[in-house]
Amino acid sequence: MFIKLNLIPSLWNLKKNPKVDLAKNNALYFATSLCLVFLSWKLVEYKTYEKTSINIGMLNLDDEIEDVPLTEQLKTHPPPPPAVVTQVLEVVKNEEDVEERLSNLPKRPKKKS
Repeated sequence: MFIKLNLIPSLWNLKKNPKVDLAKNNALYFATSLCLVFLSWKLVEYKTYEKTSINIGMLNLDDEIEDVPLTEQLKTHPPPPPAVVTQVLEVVKNEEDVEERLSNLPKRPKKKS
């Protein structure tokens, strides 16, 4: 059963309730969702470490120090610069008039089906 809307003019004049309008707080909703995304990202990336007691007196750093020998750099000559290629351009005067026609264009190859 279909209801014709032109028979019920009161349906055309219905207005939305301004107290229930969600568009007026869209900046607040955006900021809240942005904060929730940031907090959830930080919770996923949060690192925890095992809590063990370390006695600093037990560390012996004298054994780990080693003398690193100095290395010599080989002195080599730099490679010769690349040969410079000079290109001579010939300027040709464009004095001929070319008449452009469709018959002068190259023909397209036929497509293979």
